[in-house]
Amino acid sequence: MLRGPWARALAVFALALALRVAFLRVVPQPAAGQLDLYAEDSVHYVAVAQGLLAGHGYSFWGGPPDAYVSPGYPVFLAAVFHLFPASPLGAVRLAQAVLGAATAALAAGWVGLLAGVLVALYPPFIWSTGSILTEVLFLFLLMAYLALHARLLAAPRGSAPRWVAAGAGVMAGLAILTRPEAAALPLVIGALVYLRRRLATGLGTLLLAAAVVNLPWWIRNLVVLHRLILFATQAANPLLGGLLPGGAQVQAPPGSSPYAFALAMVWAQLHTDPRAFLLWMTIGHWGAALSQPYAGGTLNGGFLQGLAAYQQLFCWVGAAGLVFAAIFRPRLRVAVLAAAVFMVLLSVFIPSPRYAYPLMAMLAIGAGALLSGLLSLTRAASG
Repeated sequence: MLRGPWARALAVFALALALRVAFLRVVPQPAAGQLDLYAEDSVHYVAVAQGLLAGHGYSFWGGPPDAYVSPGYPVFLAAVFHLFPASPLGAVRLAQAVLGAATAALAAGWVGLLAGVLVALYPPFIWSTGSILTEVLFLFLLMAYLALHARLLAAPRGSAPRWVAAGAGVMAGLAILTRPEAAALPLVIGALVYLRRRLATGLGTLLLAAAVVNLPWWIRNLVVLHRLILFATQAANPLLGGLLPGGAQVQAPPGSSPYAFALAMVWAQLHTDPRAFLLWMTIGHWGAALSQPYAGGTLNGGFLQGLAAYQQLFCWVGAAGLVFAAIFRPRLRVAVLAAAVFMVLLSVFIPSPRYAYPLMAMLAIGAGALLSGLLSLTRAASG
């Protein structure tokens, strides 16, 4: 009979899967010809996957080969389309229901029952199951990487099996191929661990495994595009979109480097009104991204408007929980560092609830840790 972390992980998996499958059955999901009504990127992701299966190469825009987006999600779509050609989008959504349930189970096994239940129940995590976007796949890979890295760091020096570091690296590499912001995590976590312990436990194996996973993408870009592209070429767009209050769109002049143009804009804003600019890039960005829950990139049953108050309470409790975890739960400090990295990224890129999606999982971990800690104190006091 299963006990401990395995038992609670299995229970949370069953709960999360039932909720996601019920959502897909109750709320009508857009067909392939309707995807542009909900998220334009979905249309392109489907087209890329179909192009890969037809042997047309990798192109986000349907023309010459490009590296506009990283290949993780399109390859995932292509694999599911190949295996289930009769109902490809339905199969993708069911696969994402399983991945979402597995994400909640990972949180339960790593942090505790309450954290897993919060991930299972958080509404945007449920309704994003129906979207044809990167979020569900990325969050699963992210959670798997963080749980393995936390296990690696919790073990006494040299005692963790090498597969733990290698597995963490593979999950990190796949997460990077799905959404490049994951690349900052092993570097930041490894650097801070090194500064504290003078030994970044297993970091070399972890980084090597992540690099091996990404190597085919790098080689493809060198061979096909004749330049090294580590991640994707579209990263400048969300950067430019977050520089002006309200997320006003900014376009770099034709022929200029969008990154150089963004740096020039930052320099100009700092010289014009540094206080207002810094407030917008921090508090303004965080407020815009976190005040509303992510709509999920698809139909959500009309629940979004009623969830603003819940969203803000969730964020505050989660933030308090991450502070609690940083002090009293050493094995959760990886999640705290991940949350800090995502907060920094939110202050740089477009302040959209979609960009806050992975941060909400870290806040769920913090909230679960805090609530379980309070329950333990209550039981100890009453006992």
